[in-house]
Amino acid sequence: MTYREIYKAALSLIGEGGREEEVMLEEKAEELIPMVVYSLLPLDRLKKKSVGGASISAPQTFIELDDYWPLEESFMPCAAHYLASYMIGADDPDLANLLYVRAEAMRRIISDGIPYVIERI
Repeated sequence: MTYREIYKAALSLIGEGGREEEVMLEEKAEELIPMVVYSLLPLDRLKKKSVGGASISAPQTFIELDDYWPLEESFMPCAAHYLASYMIGADDPDLANLLYVRAEAMRRIISDGIPYVIERI
């Protein structure tokens, strides 16, 4: 899975504009995706720790849309909602807020599904 798939899902959530608008949104997405990855990284670490997997140490600062998504695939719908919210924020604050609330709800559902890991201190 690539960042482009998340970007395309985000576009479908906000409704695609003309080609000129899509080029602008694509550039914006490349700047915003690292922030989305960073916000989901703690959950990814918890989820992978609960099953004995290894997570990335830190998200890339600069990405290209054809780079691979570094987190669990289950985070992709949540990431698409966050990205759509961030991309449309200034132009349509009501839609951005709705998308953000949905992303937060998905984040809570993912969090609730992660088994707790108890370690000795």
